[in-house]
Amino acid sequence: MTVKRLLILGAGVLLLAGVGCDLFFGNKAPLKPAAPVGPDMRAVGVAGSYRAVTTDPENDSIAYQFNWGATGDTSGWSTWVKSGDTVVISKTWNTAGTYSVTVRARDIKGNVSDWSPALAVTVRINQVPQTPALPTGPGSGVKNRQYWFYATATDPDNDMIQFRFSWGDGDTSDWGGFVASGGTDSAAHTFTTGGVFEIMVQARDKLGGESFWSEPLVFVVTDTAYPYTIALTWNEHPRDIDAHIWTPAIEGDSWHVYFGRQGFLHVAPYCSLDVDDVSSFGPEHITIAQAFPGEYIYAVHHWAGDSTISTSGAVVRIYNYGNLVRTLNVPNTPAGDNWWWHVFKLNAVTGEITVLNVIDPDPPLPWTMDERK
Repeated sequence: MTVKRLLILGAGVLLLAGVGCDLFFGNKAPLKPAAPVGPDMRAVGVAGSYRAVTTDPENDSIAYQFNWGATGDTSGWSTWVKSGDTVVISKTWNTAGTYSVTVRARDIKGNVSDWSPALAVTVRINQVPQTPALPTGPGSGVKNRQYWFYATATDPDNDMIQFRFSWGDGDTSDWGGFVASGGTDSAAHTFTTGGVFEIMVQARDKLGGESFWSEPLVFVVTDTAYPYTIALTWNEHPRDIDAHIWTPAIEGDSWHVYFGRQGFLHVAPYCSLDVDDVSSFGPEHITIAQAFPGEYIYAVHHWAGDSTISTSGAVVRIYNYGNLVRTLNVPNTPAGDNWWWHVFKLNAVTGEITVLNVIDPDPPLPWTMDERK
C-alpha cells in the first residue's frame, strides 16, 4: 500500500511538472534539424536571414532557437510553427570572423531536439562595388519598342556583382543575375511614351553592398518613327561637343541646324536638334521628320572643354524609322582645339550614306552664327 501511494504521488509530481504524461505515454522530441540554410559569406553589420525546418513525431507545433557561433550568442525561441514548416530568423554580426551556426527545435510540450550540424559562416568587412560606368545602349528609340542596355562595374573585393536599372520613367528593373567583377550584364525596357529619359544603373555585390547610381545615359524616345534620327554621345571630356547638320534645298533655302538654330519638325527645314547637351556624355539628337532630295551633311564640333574631338570617344548612331542602320566612331587622328569631325553625307530619299570620317580644323561647309547658315 505504501509503495503504491508513493508511485501515485510521484506520478502526480511529474504531471504537475508538465513532463510526467509525456514520459508515461511516450512523447518524443522533434527530430534534429538539418544544418541552417543561409548565406555562408556575410558582411560586418549587414543583416541576413537563416532558415531551419524539421518535423515532430507527434506532429506537435515547433519553435526554433539558433546558436550564432559565439559564446552566449543565441537567439530567443521563435514563434510556434507547424511541424514541417520553415522558420526564418535574421542575424547581424558586428565582428569579423568565422561562425558555426546551429539550430535546435522544441515542441509545444517542452521536448527539445539535439543541435543541428553546423553551417560555417565567414563574416568580413565588405567594400561596396565601384560606381558603374555610364550604361551603354542606343541613344534614340521609338515608344512601344523594346531596347537593350548594358552595364559594367568592378568590385574592390573581387566579389561577384549584379545590376539593376532605373529607366527614368518611374520604373526600376529587378536585380539581374550575378556576374564576375568587371563583367557585363544587360536588361531590356519598353518606353510607352515619348520623351527624354535618364537611364542609370546600380551594382550590388554578393554580400549586399550597393554602389552609388551611375551617371545617366540620356535616351530620346519619339512618338513616331521618323525617317532619320541621329544620336551623338561621347565621354566626359571634352565637356561640350555639338552636332551640326546642313540640309539640301528645302522650300527654296538650305538650312544649317545646330544649337544656334535648332530647326523645326513640322515646317521647314523639317529637321530639328531635339536635345542639346553641354555637360559631357550627350546625347545630342537630331531628327529628320521629312526627307528631301539632295545631300544632308552631318558633322561634330568641339565647342568647349579639355581634350580634343579625336580623344572624345564620340559615337554617332544613325536610325532609319527607329532601326539602327549605321554606327560611326570618331577617328583618332590628331586634332587641335575646336576642330571638327566630318562624319557623313546622307541622301535621305534613297538612304545612301557616304561616310566621311575626317578630322579637320574647318567645318564641311561655311558656318556663321546667323539665323540659318
